[in-house]
Amino acid sequence: MTLGPLEALVSAKPFKPFWLCLPDGRALQVDGFECVNFSPDGKVLALYVPTSDETEVVDIAQIVSLRFAEGDEVPVAGTWS
Repeated sequence: MTLGPLEALVSAKPFKPFWLCLPDGRALQVDGFECVNFSPDGKVLALYVPTSDETEVVDIAQIVSLRFAEGDEVPVAGTWS
């Protein structure tokens, strides 16, 4: 994964929750734009997980896919900044 699509999803208006799928099989839900912070170099994101009151630090290059709620429109790759 690269930073561009993630930034576009996080800044989308209106925001729609999505999941980050990781190579170890975990899927981390992104509940809101305020739960995500990107590192200055754009290689890492910090994700606050409200349900566990924890923060996950994720190497963006390790995100293998994105998952969206059923019925949500999936952004077309060419429309991401």
